Amino acid sequence: MWTHIRRCFSSSTCFLTFSVNYPASDPAITAAGGTTLAGNQKLCLNAACTPPYYTIDILHEGVWGWDYLLGLCDAIGQDPITCGIFPLGSGGGVSTLFEVPSYQLSLPGIQLSQPDQNVVFNEKKYMLPSNFPGRNLPDVSFNADPDTGYAIYYTSDVSGFGIKTFWGGTSFVAPQLNGVSALFGEYLQSRLGLLNDPFYRLALSGQAYTNPGAPLRAIPYGDNWFYQGNNGYSLGAGLGTLDVANFAEFLRKQ
Repeated sequence: MWTHIRRCFSSSTCFLTFSVNYPASDPAITAAGGTTLAGNQKLCLNAACTPPYYTIDILHEGVWGWDYLLGLCDAIGQDPITCGIFPLGSGGGVSTLFEVPSYQLSLPGIQLSQPDQNVVFNEKKYMLPSNFPGRNLPDVSFNADPDTGYAIYYTSDVSGFGIKTFWGGTSFVAPQLNGVSALFGEYLQSRLGLLNDPFYRLALSGQAYTNPGAPLRAIPYGDNWFYQGNNGYSLGAGLGTLDVANFAEFLRKQ
C-alpha cells in the first residue's frame, strides 16, 4: 500500500494531489503501513563512505517517513528529491472513492479527505471531493524503513549465494501479514475472514493497547511527511503494530 502525497519526477515537476492506491483503499482489504525501528544510524556523507559519518539516534519506533533524514541531505548539500528521501515513507490517507466502512465508524483518529485536491487528465482539471468521509488507511503496520529493514539471503546462478541488506518498504509488510494470517488460521483450525473486523473491534473496545497481553502497540511518534503518529489510530501507522502471539490468543477467545 502506498500513498502518493507528491509524485515527483524532478525537483521542478510534482503532482501535489493526496491519493491512496487500490486495492489497499478497498474496505475489504487489510492495508499495510510501515514504521521505522528505534536505534542509532550511522550514514555516509561521501561515496567512499569514509569518516566523518552522519549519525541519527532514533529513540522510539515511529511512523516511517524519511523526513528524519533532512539533516543528512543538508549536510551533503542536496535537496530532498535529489537526495532520494522525498516522498518515501509509509502510505496513509483517505479514499475519495470508498466511503468509511462500518468498522471504522466512531473510531478516534479517523479523518476526512483533504480539501482543495485535484488531478489533471488530458489537460482537464478534476476536483476531488473535499472533506469526504472515506475509507481511512492503513489498518496495521510493521517495520518497513529500509534503514532499519531487512537482509535478503539468496542464491544466484551467476554469483552464487549472496546477502542484500537495507531492503524495506510496505511491500515487506504485506507478505508478513499474509504469513501471520496463515498461521492464525492454522492455530485456530478455522477460517478467519477479514482481519479488519477483529482489529477494529479491539480498538473500539479499549482493549487494543492497555492490558498486559495487548494485541496492538500504538505508534505515537514520527510521520509519513504529512500524517502524524498517534496514541491510537493514525493515518501514518493505522492501529499500530501487531503483537502476533497476543492477537492469536485474542482470536482464540472469541
